[in-house]
Amino acid sequence: MGTFKMLFGLAVVVVVIIAGVQTLPPAMSNYQFQDELKSLSLSANYGNRAIEDIQGEVILDARRHDIVLDPKQVIVQRTSAPGAGSSLYIQADYSVPVSILGYSFSISFEPSSGNKV
Repeated sequence: MGTFKMLFGLAVVVVVIIAGVQTLPPAMSNYQFQDELKSLSLSANYGNRAIEDIQGEVILDARRHDIVLDPKQVIVQRTSAPGAGSSLYIQADYSVPVSILGYSFSISFEPSSGNKV
């Protein structure tokens, strides 16, 4: 009985390690992409750049992190009010397929950033 518990415990540890190896890279890519969205929202809000240009830059930044986005998955909103300044909001919505020991599922990410001037 003791050998069975040890083997079962070892199997659980191996599965957890495999799950971590499969899910950690997409999570790290999302974290880095989120950081770039924050930088982009800061810099783009001070300029007078077109929303389509910002959207294109978001897609290029995503590609650098092996994230595939199409323009429908990227939301860029700019609002401005007289005397109140302007704000810029950027959001991307995507999912990454992951397979662990034959079980497939998707991890969804929704990185976003906003900035007010």
